[in-house]
Amino acid sequence: MIKRKRAAKVLKRRPRNWLGVACLLFSLAAIVLTSYETDAEGKLTDPVQIFASFADTNLGADQVMRMRNSPLPSTTPQGPWRTIIAVTDGDSMRLDNGTSIRLLGVDAPESSNNRKLREDIYKMGLPVRESDMGKLGLLPGKSTADLCLGKGCWLEYEKSETDDYGRTIAYVHLEDGRIVNEEVLAAGYGKVYLSYPFKYRKRYVLIQASASLDKRGLWGEAFASNDTVNQGGGQP
Repeated sequence: MIKRKRAAKVLKRRPRNWLGVACLLFSLAAIVLTSYETDAEGKLTDPVQIFASFADTNLGADQVMRMRNSPLPSTTPQGPWRTIIAVTDGDSMRLDNGTSIRLLGVDAPESSNNRKLREDIYKMGLPVRESDMGKLGLLPGKSTADLCLGKGCWLEYEKSETDDYGRTIAYVHLEDGRIVNEEVLAAGYGKVYLSYPFKYRKRYVLIQASASLDKRGLWGEAFASNDTVNQGGGQP
């Protein structure tokens, strides 16, 4: 009798509504895709804009999805246009009005072959021979100069326009829409400066991760140098 009752109960079960389950999952996915924070220009609701903004950084779809809580950079000039007349090193430059700019959220190795350069290289986790330090130190400055020297730009600031050392720190937007801060990281010639919070921090971490994984810039140079050592081409 017990077995018959159980069998009867089984027969009374309703089939699963797979269409309803699929619709529910689709709705949840839509909510996730459109739950982006408001940026300086207004609310971002189109996920395609997120993907498009990373078109030049080779980030995968899963990485881009994690950026939904990071605002997009502003595209509207927030100040006067200036010309970049000198590049000091990978993360520093001077404008035509005499202002020296430090790239906000970015730390590139020193161009001089000194203790600070070695510290910068080691902080990036790069396996570099001592004899190659000076050569690598020159690359970030050259890359930044090739990118922006002589070009027009406008500056975007955080809450403060200067850091604790009194230096002007900013996001440097070029005439063609590129942002020097992002390009330095995407090219692999710097790392994210994590000693203080800033609004594009998550975005910059992923850009750096992409450059590291693809071995662009210093990441490629350093690991190529290390491979030479491992193959007997020299001593570190």
